[in-house]
Amino acid sequence: MGQLFLEKQEIETRHVKIHETFLKGSTFEVIETKVREAKPEVAITQVYWKVTNIQKPGAETMKGIFTHTFVKINGIWEIAATQNTLIAP
Repeated sequence: MGQLFLEKQEIETRHVKIHETFLKGSTFEVIETKVREAKPEVAITQVYWKVTNIQKPGAETMKGIFTHTFVKINGIWEIAATQNTLIAP
């Protein structure tokens, strides 16, 4: 099941909700980061992550991968798109 968020407020509202419920007290850890330049001023990153101490029986730990596409606009790197994929336990 996926969800699409288009605006900053949608992302913020979702994160506030999950951090007040099943992710309350959890710990987020970056395991590994890979960066590859696709072409000048465009980079793809993969961020492998783990969340522990989740307040949801049977899902105390989650692992996943963020895939970010960055573009350099006026000298500043910005996230153009992000995909967050869970890794099956």
